[in-house]
Amino acid sequence: MLRSSAASLKNFSFTIVTDDKGGSEEIAERLYPSCADACVGESDLIVSISFHRNARTFMDAAGSAIDDLAAGGCRAVCIQSRDIVDLPEIARKTKRTRESVRLLVAGRRGPGNFPATAYPDQREIMRLWHWPDVERWFAAYEKRPPVLVDHADDIATINAALAFAKLRSRVPAKLRPALDRLATGGQPRRGIGSTGRALAS
Repeated sequence: MLRSSAASLKNFSFTIVTDDKGGSEEIAERLYPSCADACVGESDLIVSISFHRNARTFMDAAGSAIDDLAAGGCRAVCIQSRDIVDLPEIARKTKRTRESVRLLVAGRRGPGNFPATAYPDQREIMRLWHWPDVERWFAAYEKRPPVLVDHADDIATINAALAFAKLRSRVPAKLRPALDRLATGGQPRRGIGSTGRALAS
């Protein structure tokens, strides 16, 4: 299989947050062999790696960067993103008043079925949403194509996969196949009860 020609590659810039607690200089030295295009930063003990990577697509660039971090002993937690929005930010992005957005969220105006919040257990005054979900809803409501910039959809997908991988490791090994089937759209052969125990099918 032929490699992509240089002309077909694009340059993508993004920052990955890691779970590494080491010093940034030590991490930079450790990562250099596999991540020569990366710059290590540290703030409040949070280590982030900024990349400027050539690839065919954003998913290719981010995926290879996550693999290269793993090869250097760093686990990616998430790609930094601004896709989390609150009600005032939705109003700003859609050029509506806060009251207009509040009525749409409540279903008292518009078609209803506003996207679920990013964190279902939030208190009402702390509600947050994923912007790609909200933008698609407004696009359908306004009968126009959705406008998703800065690879927001790809970033949300990658971050969900990274979060799943982290949480999966905390689940008993015998339950992981059921979770894996759910994650790929299949039905588990064994259910997961409220106590976290497998239920016989």
